[in-house]
Amino acid sequence: MFPTIDALPWDSLELRQPDIPWDDLRALASAAQSDDVCTRLLGRLREHLDRRYAPDADDYSDLTDHSVLAVLALAAERLSEQSRRDVAGALLDALYRAGTEDDDFTLGMIEQAGGRFGPALIEPALRLIATHGNEMECWFCLFSLLRVAREAPPEMRARVINMCRQKIRESEDRFATVSSIDAPADLLRALHDTDSLPLLENIQREAHNTELEHIIREMRSAADAATRDEYPWTVPVETWLPEKVAVTRQYLADCDRDEAGEQASGRSVDEAAYVEYDGDDEEEASAYAKYGDLGDRFVESDAFRELPEEVKEHTGFAVSVFLKHAYEHIGTPIEELSPVDVDEVMLAYYPRKITAERDFFVHAPAALIGFFCWLNSEGRLPQADRICETVRRCAGEMLERSQDASNWGPAKRFAMSAQSEGVDIANPEEMQAYQVLHTLRQLQRREEQRRAERVRRALEAETIVRPSAKVGRNEPCPCGSGKKYKKCCG
Repeated sequence: MFPTIDALPWDSLELRQPDIPWDDLRALASAAQSDDVCTRLLGRLREHLDRRYAPDADDYSDLTDHSVLAVLALAAERLSEQSRRDVAGALLDALYRAGTEDDDFTLGMIEQAGGRFGPALIEPALRLIATHGNEMECWFCLFSLLRVAREAPPEMRARVINMCRQKIRESEDRFATVSSIDAPADLLRALHDTDSLPLLENIQREAHNTELEHIIREMRSAADAATRDEYPWTVPVETWLPEKVAVTRQYLADCDRDEAGEQASGRSVDEAAYVEYDGDDEEEASAYAKYGDLGDRFVESDAFRELPEEVKEHTGFAVSVFLKHAYEHIGTPIEELSPVDVDEVMLAYYPRKITAERDFFVHAPAALIGFFCWLNSEGRLPQADRICETVRRCAGEMLERSQDASNWGPAKRFAMSAQSEGVDIANPEEMQAYQVLHTLRQLQRREEQRRAERVRRALEAETIVRPSAKVGRNEPCPCGSGKKYKKCCG
């Protein structure tokens, strides 16, 4: 159908049309068995990220990163072993870059697509970890991808396990309540490495790390942990690509709306960035005016009093956040709320935006079910049964996503980092002081990276002195070692 590479539907990769051009994407995936096509796809991804991350970038409607990752995922099983290794290395380079640029959309999609390449990811992942350590912004996402080691040969799996143990022992924050060791520890759990339990238990005696405690409890359990390891890359491309595209387009539309509002109000971008902290947001006030009385009435009802105490503790916050998001982003009247709306809040908004302890995400589903049942008794929610079933279905995945830093938005990542260092995130003065410290650290880290890059380039640029004339195999080596050329540099 496409006699030459240039005749392939490359323009379709931008995904500018409302509908996804599945026929074109599948044609590209089929053609990707050719090394030239595969190389061009990776080139398109790099060029797209160059434009996306450029300081003067102004067009975000080009979704080439979404489509290229989808095409590679579709093609993965048909690629040669060498092509799989090449693609795996390129995807992890893009993962590192997306983390550095705080690009949560691309991080999530690389995890979704990259796992299709299985153990081919392991070598480049180990190199990335050895080079950059836990300073990588993609740290948690990278370890999530390394769960492909479950499919690897025993010696490769053993290398991954040993790397995890080493990183845990060496980590300077291993005794913190929220620590970078959570990622390698959870990978050890996924690999069923119970031999690492004593190491983790010794750390937990001093750390009091909630996530680590949960990991240890699962490792001790005889139950198979596979239910928690429903890998993102097992979801069909035809399912996740439309979801990712819809979320991205909605995000871009929200940004355009917010920018228009800022221009109309004369408010600066910096001022807009702090709306989340200042409590004076007019939209928040409007959301409360429309639905706030529902939350207030619920916590005064008999239905609320029947909830377990541990659920009551989180109900007010869970309900108010849900109602705020329903008003601001979904726009659906509460009476017309659908399972799709609930799915969006629980699997996208809560994990990405809500800064809270793990207990909140454990008990929020029960709080929402109690609220929705009460709404039904008030005649305000006809689809309560279907919606409550959706809450139950999403509860486990919401909890998992909420604990995975690769799913967090920039504001939540910042707040969780501050909280892990003992900052009271409800105190504006402490948060502003931490913002200054955080910025200084970023500048220092970038300067160190630039310095290392300059050293690397200088070393690469050094001239290698070679003999001007051909040296015989049995003649002394010109390097001065005293050995024959064939036994030395030859």
